[in-house]
Amino acid sequence: MSHRQRHWIWPVGAALLFSGSYVAGRITTAELMPLTAALLRYVAGFAFLAALAAWPRRRAGGLSAGDHGMLLLAGLAGVSLYQFLFFAALRYTAVVHTAIINALSPIVTAILAAVCIRERLAARQYAGVAIAVAGVLLLLSRGDPARLQAQPPNRGDLFMLLAVVAWAAYALLVRRLSARLDGWTITFASTGYGLLFLALAAIAADDVAGQVLALSPAGWAAILYLGIGTSGLGYLLYNRAISLTGPTRTAGVVYSLVPVGVAALAWIWFSEPVTGIMAGSTILILAGLYLQQARR
Repeated sequence: MSHRQRHWIWPVGAALLFSGSYVAGRITTAELMPLTAALLRYVAGFAFLAALAAWPRRRAGGLSAGDHGMLLLAGLAGVSLYQFLFFAALRYTAVVHTAIINALSPIVTAILAAVCIRERLAARQYAGVAIAVAGVLLLLSRGDPARLQAQPPNRGDLFMLLAVVAWAAYALLVRRLSARLDGWTITFASTGYGLLFLALAAIAADDVAGQVLALSPAGWAAILYLGIGTSGLGYLLYNRAISLTGPTRTAGVVYSLVPVGVAALAWIWFSEPVTGIMAGSTILILAGLYLQQARR
């Protein structure tokens, strides 16, 4: 294996870890409410990040009030809202559905960038957006457009769509923060702020102590996997991949492989079938993603 080929180990490894998070998420939602599941995941993840390296104090003193405000918003969007909606989605829809819809994240980020910061999209990118949206509509309607008029889509699918919007907002905030802050500071601080929001919401709305005491060994294993395996190691592999292969190629590999990995794991763990509608929707979304991210 050449040195260049070894670079692809990093995004593939990240995709495998991220694929497992959907199965672990379904296991936790069988025992925990979404807020409590999200809280415990990020308690584990934040502890892991803190163990890897202490908060970079030399940077903390240089953060402006505006930086803290944007980091707070990033934590609210990318940690608190996204994780709550992710776990809520897993309670109501198929595991594979959540992974397919999540593949829309780069597309929705591009749409938000065009709307919020006037970032121009090429004609090819607009075509990619249209194809990806068609893929989502195929999934939501189960292949029957009249179904969307007769009854509302599955609430889990809608929760996951909202989660994708929250993640896109987080991505735009991180892009802006990256101009003056390093990735570790952004991740650590936004995770801390997001964890604070999750703690306040979970304590107010859920019986956190009761759920924690009743959590099974399998539930704890799933939480540790989500916190350490995905939010910790997955983040490190993903960022290493970006440094070696670039953000566009990394996103392309990860978002292409995750739905496939999730489909395989969901079939093994939960005997979830992969339907023709799911496969067709995935193909359309990934085709749209390719057009949206392909170099001019």
